[in-house]
Parts: sequence; C-alpha cells; structure tokens
Amino acid sequence: MNNFSKVLTALGAFIGVLAVWTLLVTIPVQLLWNWLCPELFGLPKIGFLQTVGLIVLINFLLNRGNSKSDKS
Repeated sequence: MNNFSKVLTALGAFIGVLAVWTLLVTIPVQLLWNWLCPELFGLPKIGFLQTVGLIVLINFLLNRGNSKSDKS
C-alpha cells in the first residue's frame, strides 16, 4: 500500500466519521425542534440543512470567548 492509498483511506474514514457524527447530532435536534417549537411558539418546522446551520450558529455564538488565547 503506497502513501497515496493510505491518505485516501484516512480521508475516507474521516469523512465517514464526520457524516455519522453529523447525523447523530442533527437528527435529535431537528426532531425536538419540529416537535416543540411549532406548537409552543408558532415557529415553522425546519429541514435537515437548516438544523445543521442552527447547530453551527449556536456553537459559534456560545463558544465565542472560549479560545485558549483569551485565557491568561
């Protein structure tokens, strides 16, 4: 097995793990949103990509000041 094959195998494994992690995080958030928010707040139901965007936005907003360079 040459180095290029090893790199492709590692990249494929990384993409696979990333896809599984995305599904495991996104689907419960989407189900909870679509179950609770339309009934409680009159908000619309959201799709898979909207849920991914919502998770990215929440992580960006909540982790804004948690970088190691901020801590002294």
